[in-house]
Amino acid sequence: MKKHNIILLVIIGLGIVLRLYGIWNFSFTHDELSVISRLHFGTFSELIEKGVKVEGHPAGIQVFLWLWTKIFGISEISLRLPFLIMGIACIPLMYVLTKKWFNATAGLFTAGVIAVSRYAILYSLIARPYAAGLFFVLLLLIVWTKMFFEQDYRWKNIVLFGVLAAACAYIHQFSMFTAFLIAVAGLFFVKKQHLLKYFLACLLAIVLYAPHIPILLYQISCGGLGGPDGWLGPPTPRFTLYYVQYLLHYSWFAAATAAIALIFSSKINKTQWNSHKIKIITAFLLFVTPFAVGYVYSLYVNPVLQFSVLIFSFPFLLLVFASFIDSTLNIKKILSLFLFFIAMIYSLTVTRQHYKLLSLEWYEKSTSKTIELMQKYGKKEVDCMLNMEKPFLAYYEEKKGICLNNKQYFDAPCDDFSFAQKVESLQGKYLVVAGLTDIQLEIIKQYFPVLQEYIPCFTSEIYVFAKTGTGVAGMQEIGTEECYFGNPTPAKEEFIPLKECNLTEICPSRFTKILLTFDFRCEDSVVEDYLIVLETSYKGTVADWRGASSKGFFIKNGDVFRVFLPFRYELLVKDSRRISNYSVKIYLWNSSGTEAVTPLKYSISTFKDNPYIYGGEENLQ
Repeated sequence: MKKHNIILLVIIGLGIVLRLYGIWNFSFTHDELSVISRLHFGTFSELIEKGVKVEGHPAGIQVFLWLWTKIFGISEISLRLPFLIMGIACIPLMYVLTKKWFNATAGLFTAGVIAVSRYAILYSLIARPYAAGLFFVLLLLIVWTKMFFEQDYRWKNIVLFGVLAAACAYIHQFSMFTAFLIAVAGLFFVKKQHLLKYFLACLLAIVLYAPHIPILLYQISCGGLGGPDGWLGPPTPRFTLYYVQYLLHYSWFAAATAAIALIFSSKINKTQWNSHKIKIITAFLLFVTPFAVGYVYSLYVNPVLQFSVLIFSFPFLLLVFASFIDSTLNIKKILSLFLFFIAMIYSLTVTRQHYKLLSLEWYEKSTSKTIELMQKYGKKEVDCMLNMEKPFLAYYEEKKGICLNNKQYFDAPCDDFSFAQKVESLQGKYLVVAGLTDIQLEIIKQYFPVLQEYIPCFTSEIYVFAKTGTGVAGMQEIGTEECYFGNPTPAKEEFIPLKECNLTEICPSRFTKILLTFDFRCEDSVVEDYLIVLETSYKGTVADWRGASSKGFFIKNGDVFRVFLPFRYELLVKDSRRISNYSVKIYLWNSSGTEAVTPLKYSISTFKDNPYIYGGEENLQ
């Protein structure tokens, strides 16, 4: 066992280094700023009403941080420290759990996955429920294992089971569901003489959770456990594949070394299966059930299924694979394990660009850039339109001791026409923007035509626009195609084809932004519904359809109207190697049958897009 302990210490040390490296460049995420915005309440009842019920998650983490920040204050380090500690502790906990289920050698492999996987690393760094939920689920499983596999029904374990199960319920709905499934699984293992004690353990969990039941019912009444925001779409049939790819950092190298390590370390035979089949089936069901329930709930009730919520049942997936690893620890297993570590660390840093992504949160970067320009050009010459919630900006204004007079807030939206009027009214010569839509960026270019700086970030970009001066390119232009309609006359046809081709002809990779513009004249005072349409198909089946209508936002120059249709392909095309399977059709659609619209010109421009905007969960290749 001395050899196992030495390797475990190396694994824990590796996990600590991978979590601490680059942490000083990691400013608050959107979710963490949301947490901070709901901490400034004087009383506990106010915290519950205005800080918990409105958010959709259980009260546990928010209440803990409310108390924690009263003692340690609010900063990136102070807020994240408890989650970092729990995230690191998950490494030895996974080892202990796997050792109890199978053997110590298998425990090294599962602990190693927790140590080097971005899945576990990232959530160890964020003040959100995921590391805490994983931590308490592992503790609960260890106690559950002592009770059912080691027949240790001491009152200490009975009380611990109830307390830990309740803690899981207070952290996240999916960790609560995982704890519930663990408790149900116990009914199939508990012996008759221990049934009363087990019921008491479950009853203790229910009693401890009972004060939270009214909050849970209120959240359900507000549109489901996912909350009312509607930002998350339902999963597709390929969700499972994407989840596996995500776990392995979208790296064939990591996948291959994982397979090699498993093959070299496993003993797959009838004896091995018979000795562990009950545990294997149990672990498999405890992983698949939350996955399946989350999938069905997301399709038919409210979308909740994300990679993050599956982290609570992730240990069961590791246990399934670990079940075939025998106890012998030889040089072949050690080498295959460390080869897997090398592949995962390489893919973490190169393929997933984890540490690069940590430095690309746009909230603090955009406020810092605005302050930098205000100090350089003067406060009156610099405006900003940072599409963040008011409490988010208030946090940075308080932190930096300056008022930015932001002109665009996420929680005070306006339509595109009102946005254009707002931009036109700005008095400064420079404008810093972030978090805006692609249409809003096109509007800004009409009044601030010079781009002075472009900073690609995670979930957005930061732009510095100017009314005059010398500019930079911004997104690299791939190509532009412009076409005038000869002898323009009112178009009576319902459909006018403009372009039809394979997507590779205009998009060399999935990281491409396309911008369609359509210029026209309209004789009527009320513009009719006349659209430029972008239709993208996958192997002949329409995968995406969108149109920019003349009845929507337009700009007007003299008697000429222009509509815009921007689109980014990252979320539609999940792998650049599959882009040849997509085709595009661009056409005009006179859906209202009007004869008042006269097409004049259209253009198709493509740009090399920001690869980091969806990089948190998406493939960067």
